[in-house]
Amino acid sequence: MKKIILIIVIILYSMLGYSQEIIKMNAYGFTFSKIEESVPSMKPVDILITIKGMRFIIYSNTKQIYDAISSRVVDNDGDEWVFYECIDETGKQINIYLNINKDNQCMFVVNNDNYAWSYLCKFLE
Repeated sequence: MKKIILIIVIILYSMLGYSQEIIKMNAYGFTFSKIEESVPSMKPVDILITIKGMRFIIYSNTKQIYDAISSRVVDNDGDEWVFYECIDETGKQINIYLNINKDNQCMFVVNNDNYAWSYLCKFLE
């Protein structure tokens, strides 16, 4: 439990701009779905996701850059998620949700009005 809280504090600390260290995650599972539809099973992938300051970058077929404008912790039935309001390179609002489990794995979800891209990740050293 302390480890999870520490990781959330580190991520929030970096999001506030106090740290310019790069946090790296390897996404090894991915799913894409329309909002309010059942989520299909995860497909294996090998994608790098980085967090530096207030910026998230997903290195997949195309490089996706999201800049956070606010963040807060939200409770989803006892499961804590860090919620980030972001904008993409075109200025469109995107929401990112991050949940870290006991095994130092995390769910990283990017969602807009109609779709959700979900990544199952592990932190890299």
